[in-house]
Amino acid sequence: MDRKIAGFSLFEVLIVIAIISILMFFSINWYLRYQSQRLLQQAANNIANELGWIKAQSIGSVPHGIFIDDNNRRRYIIFRDNNLDCNRNIDGSEDIRTVNLPNTVNATAGIVITVDRRGYPLNATCGLGMQTIRLREDFGNEKEVIIDRYGRIRIQ
Repeated sequence: MDRKIAGFSLFEVLIVIAIISILMFFSINWYLRYQSQRLLQQAANNIANELGWIKAQSIGSVPHGIFIDDNNRRRYIIFRDNNLDCNRNIDGSEDIRTVNLPNTVNATAGIVITVDRRGYPLNATCGLGMQTIRLREDFGNEKEVIIDRYGRIRIQ
């Protein structure tokens, strides 16, 4: 009586499960990095669009600005600078909206950018010049949203 038993041994099944587990680990890690990079690019694009909107609203009207607080770098505030002091304060500024950045993205430094009536960016001391908003995601990648002294906006 010659019997051949078809099937897999327990050892073979364990090896296949181990290989699948290793492949899943690397694919999930790759996917999380990819998703985080996409959220970083999306946040940079949103801030660049917001700066363009601020510039459009400021030309010939009341200056508008963007504010990123040192204490909470996962959000930014768009404000109208009614008292023309180039800062967001309780007395002379009116908050238009608060926008939260994605969970994996934060700004690396607090910053205030106000755009004057000619479309030129001003810093917190009302000085004319280039401003940079640096965004960083949890895996260490960075993007910079730059508004130069002439009001041109670019992402690096």
